[in-house]
Amino acid sequence: MRKKMEPEKQPSAPPIDAVERRKRRRAKWAFIVLMTLLLSNVPVISFLIGIATVTHEAFVGPPLYLISGQQKFITYATEAEWEAIFKAYKKKNPEDTLLYRTYPKHLWQFWRWAEYYWVEHWHIPYVYVPPATLDSIFLARYYVSKEAFYGLEAKPQ
Repeated sequence: MRKKMEPEKQPSAPPIDAVERRKRRRAKWAFIVLMTLLLSNVPVISFLIGIATVTHEAFVGPPLYLISGQQKFITYATEAEWEAIFKAYKKKNPEDTLLYRTYPKHLWQFWRWAEYYWVEHWHIPYVYVPPATLDSIFLARYYVSKEAFYGLEAKPQ
């Protein structure tokens, strides 16, 4: 006796439960990633992450090497000093009004994103200057005078 042939079944959609589980899993991971980013930018937690990753900036802040557009003004200053020092320089050199930071943002350090957004010196445009050049300039200026060290004297040409 011949068996009755059944029509071929077409593949059906996965059960609703599997689709819902996938959506929930994605939503859960998105929530975990978002909370990690938000919590890591809380100042206390960001500081602790800086210590755990052996970032010296967690203790003293980033090195504020700043340079003017015409490269006559180069300074290493604290966050509290740099604006006053550059204002004094602009009074003596009104044609040189642009200021650049010589330290990059490390965007992979997601725990510092809030600092990159809120702290003013990170909004200054970036220009690359080799570290050896900066060090040689500062060593030469430090032994000349305090004004030269803080960039209030024009750099020798």
